[in-house]
Order: sequence, then C-alpha cells, then structure tokens
Amino acid sequence: MSFLSAQPIPAQSQSLEDRVSSFDQFAARFAARWPEWITLALYATLVGFAIPYHEPWADEAQAWQLARSLSLHDLFHTYLRYEGSPGLWHLLLWILNRLHVSYAGMHWISGGIALLGVSVLVLCAPFPRYIKLALPFTFFLAFQYAVVARNYVLVPLLLFIIAALWKKGPIAVAILLGLLGNVALHALAISAGFAIVYIIERRRVRARGEEVCGSTTELITAGCLLLALYAFAVWTMLPPADVYVGNITAPVTTRGIHLPGGWRQGVFQVSISLLYGVTEPMVFGIPLWIAAVYALRKRRQTFYLLPAAAFALCSLVYLMFWHAGLVVPTMIAILWIAQIECPRLRWPATSEATALMAVVIYLFAVQLGWTIHAVLYDRFYNYSPDRAAAQFLRPYVESGDEIGVTYLAERGAAQGAHAIGILPYFPRQIYMNMDRPFWWWSTRNTTEANFDRALLDRPPIVLVEYFDFTALHPFAISSALTDPRANRLRESGYGLTHVFCGEQPVRFAYDIRICHVIFERNDGAVSTKKPHP
Repeated sequence: MSFLSAQPIPAQSQSLEDRVSSFDQFAARFAARWPEWITLALYATLVGFAIPYHEPWADEAQAWQLARSLSLHDLFHTYLRYEGSPGLWHLLLWILNRLHVSYAGMHWISGGIALLGVSVLVLCAPFPRYIKLALPFTFFLAFQYAVVARNYVLVPLLLFIIAALWKKGPIAVAILLGLLGNVALHALAISAGFAIVYIIERRRVRARGEEVCGSTTELITAGCLLLALYAFAVWTMLPPADVYVGNITAPVTTRGIHLPGGWRQGVFQVSISLLYGVTEPMVFGIPLWIAAVYALRKRRQTFYLLPAAAFALCSLVYLMFWHAGLVVPTMIAILWIAQIECPRLRWPATSEATALMAVVIYLFAVQLGWTIHAVLYDRFYNYSPDRAAAQFLRPYVESGDEIGVTYLAERGAAQGAHAIGILPYFPRQIYMNMDRPFWWWSTRNTTEANFDRALLDRPPIVLVEYFDFTALHPFAISSALTDPRANRLRESGYGLTHVFCGEQPVRFAYDIRICHVIFERNDGAVSTKKPHP
C-alpha cells in the first residue's frame, strides 16, 4: 500500500490531461482549416490525374539525359555551360538516377515538389481564403510548373518558403535565395531582386529605430553564402566559345502581333514578359499591375517590385511562355512579403473594390480555363510525339537495327535536337550518327555531318525532325516531301511511312509543334498518329 501511495499518480493524470488538451487543440486547428486541406487534396488529385497522360518533350528529356549519362564533374564543369542554365535541377535528377528512379518517376517527383510549394502557399500565405484557395489551380502552378518536369517547378516552392521565412533570419533567406538563383537564369534575376529588397527593407527598419532580425555577424555570413551561391550559378552558366546560340536572342513571338524594332522592341518585350503569362487578352492584365503598383506606392513600398523588374529585364535576352509564367509566383511572393491586404468579399462594396474584384475574378477564370485546356489536351492528344515514336521504334531497337537522325527545314534553330526526347525510353543511345546520348549545343556538334556518312550504310530507319515555334498551320506531309533532305532520302531509296506530331497547349491555343517523321527503306502508306484536334 505504501508503495502504491508513493507513485506520482496526480502528475501522471495531469500529463494525460495535457496530452488530451494538446490533441484537442490540434484537432480544432485541423478542423478549422478544412477548406485548405480539401484544396490540397483537389490539387493533388488534379496533378495526379494529369501526370500519367503527359507525354514529356525534349526539354524534359535533355536534363534527364544529361544527369543520367554524365558524372557530376562533367555535368557542372563542361556541359551545363552549353545549356544556359544553372544546375540545381540537374543535380536533383543526377541523384534520382543514382537512386534508380525511372523517367516516369521523375514526373511524380515533380508533382510532389509542386504539391509542397502549393501547401506552403495555402497553409501559410496571409491572403484571404478565396484568393489562396484559388491560386493553386492557376495554369503555371497546376500544370506548367507541376506536370511538366522541368527546373521551373522548383521556383514556386523556393519563392513561397522565402516569403514564409522572410522575417526569420538572414541566413535562411540567403540560402534559399542562393538556391533559387541556381534554378534558372530568370530565377537568378528574380533572386537578385529579392536580395536587394531585403537589404533596403533592413535599412528602413533600422532607420526607424526598430530592431532588425539577425546580428551583424549573421548578416555578413548570409551575404557571403549568397554571393558564393550566386558565383557558382554564374560560373556554371558561363558560355564556352563554341556554344551554339541559334536564335536564342530572337524576340518573343505571339500570334497576330507584329513586333516593332529598336527600343520599341525592348519596351514590347518587357511588357510581354509581365502580361503574357497573366491573362488573356494581355491588355486585361494591365489593371492588375496598376492595382499592385498603387497599393505598394501608397505604402511607400514600390521597391518591392524590383524582383519583377529584374525578371522583365532578363526577358530582353530570351523569353518563352514558360518563362513568362514566373511572374505569377514572383508577384505572389512580393505581395506576401509586403503584407499587402487583398480586398475582402464584402457587400455592399465600394466601386473601386468592385472593379478590382471583377479583374481578380476574371484573371482566375482565365487561368483556370488555361489549366483545363492544357489538362484535357494532354489527356486526349499528344503534348509531344516522343512516347508514341519510342513505342514505334522499340521493335527496331530491340532487334539491333540502326537509326539515323536528320532534320527538315525548320522555323526554329534546334536542328535534330528534339530527337533527344525519345532516348529516355531506351537504356542506351539508339542513334548511329549522334555522338552523345544528349544534345550538345555546340558548333562542333557533328550529328548532321555524321548523317552523311551514316546514310551510306543505309540504316533501315531514318528519323527526320521537324520543329515549328509558332504552330500556326498543321504539319503538311506534302511540305515534308518537298524538303531537300526528304528529296535526298527518297533518291536514296527511302519512303515516308509514319508521322508522329505533338503540340503544346499555350493559353487557349497551341504552340511549338514537334514532329518525328519516319522514313524507311521500303515504301509504305503514311499514317499520322493522334492528329491535331
């Protein structure tokens, strides 16, 4: 009895009560956030539905092939310099390859990264629910930077974590900004803009006599870490003398828009970079930018727009649709960090708030429409022709037949580069005239010169690449047959037998058509797989 009375029964009872209380609090918080959890579940369902039907294209395959076939030394010291991109994504793919993750598995990893980024946004952002629960389903967060497995999938995750940890200390922010700078050239510009914003903000806080987060030692350490990561990104991207630039400095093209020249071209390019990925028609995005500038200027925080300005200036060098979309997570992070109060759903509302709400609702409707358009197109038609062409070529590869690669006259400057999209589906290099299992963006690339010699060996299959930036007109077999290279193949005893084409959904239209045109030694009937809708 004395032994029993000596036991700390009250303390145990109190501990159990504390546990029950803590669990109740957790359950209450979880229940209070049920709209967020439902949103994340719907987002995961959408991305999980889209990934199995997505046909990866050559840009997804190129990074995979580089990471798959190179050592880290060769990857970072030599070949990334030809890609015009830092190597954080390639490093991740290199690790996945060494862990024996498949090419299909890469896309599930990409979707998981996107889900993590959206989770940070939905659970941590200070926006009203109707905004932060709608943002995950905008086109770039739900499709382009989720289903399409490219380096840009890392940008929203890093930006949203930066915004969430902005006040937590300079070292964490510096490391995250440095990682962001190692994702892509445009991401490096955005990161540098946020770094300047961070410095200006700290100076302002100190000028007001308020306490700043982090000591001087921490700030110096953070600065050194950030500069080191930036230096590594720049070193990785330094182009060699023999880099093949093609039309990389060409202005962005949009359907039906005549591009002016000179300084007007620069103004146009900057405007496109800030509007092209926002809404459609682009002019409807202007009120949103006016509202953002007005809100920041009213609070004397216009300098928070520096990341967007840096992105726009970087876009003068090179801009495609997937670059233009980076402005979406960038502006989310800017408004998050600046703690801009978004209009609440109240009635009756002022005329100013009503007009702004109408713009926001229209923007979300358009972005959701882009997402639905892309997911449905990817479900029923070919985003790229690579998977279908690989299935056709598999029996030939397994029987040991050799395959030659060349290209038709193109509107782009990719030559035979898009043949790389087929390689991840095979355990080895399958092209007899390509020296490397990835595309080498060098003026010393001998793929086409090797083809002249390979044709003398009369391979049973010749893969002829066709690439069109604008995809304004359907691929015409007649034009393929009149191309000088096609004429040469016919004269050498080859006939066109199959055409595999794919197009990328852009906004409510299509862009970037890629076709794998199959010539075989024996003439046969032409069959086109999955024609344009």
